[in-house]
Amino acid sequence: HVVDPAEGSFNRHADGKFSHAFLEAGGILAEALGWLYRKSADESLADLALRVGRFSWEQRNPQVGLPPVSPRHERWDMYACTTELGLWAGSLLRAGDYTGRDEFAAIAQEAIAAYLRYGYDEAAGRYYGRLRVADGQPELGNRTTPYQPDDYSDPWLALFPAHDYASAFAETCLALYRRTGRAEFEEGVR
Repeated sequence: HVVDPAEGSFNRHADGKFSHAFLEAGGILAEALGWLYRKSADESLADLALRVGRFSWEQRNPQVGLPPVSPRHERWDMYACTTELGLWAGSLLRAGDYTGRDEFAAIAQEAIAAYLRYGYDEAAGRYYGRLRVADGQPELGNRTTPYQPDDYSDPWLALFPAHDYASAFAETCLALYRRTGRAEFEEGVR
């Protein structure tokens, strides 16, 4: 799955191509590599786990702090961030627990804080389904595939994954609140 070990780029299809670098897959790979490190004490696995986690994080807009769902395609997910970020960040937290590398938790905290900063619609009392990586603004309407979240994140959308993981996002907020005591993460859960 890791296409370029030096860069940490990956592909969920394991076909050797530089594509399909979805946050979810990157988080799972980092977590799995961290787990393997814990079992083997092979430092190269912990190093690779961190490079995979960094790869997705390095694709973010540094002014806004939001990474795209998948940075290798010229389609909607190259320009949008969704609650899939929570699934990814939760995996990074566990990779950090397995490896003892604090950078995983630092990345997860910054990423989730960015989504919390831009992703909540006070008037509707809900989180947006898609945020533009360019400026953190919600992407409303223009849903071109069932694999995109609707205007708002929906924990009951089970027909398709839709890159919308509201429950995993909340779980990661809770884990970050327990670790840091930061009120923004508690509010994210609520």
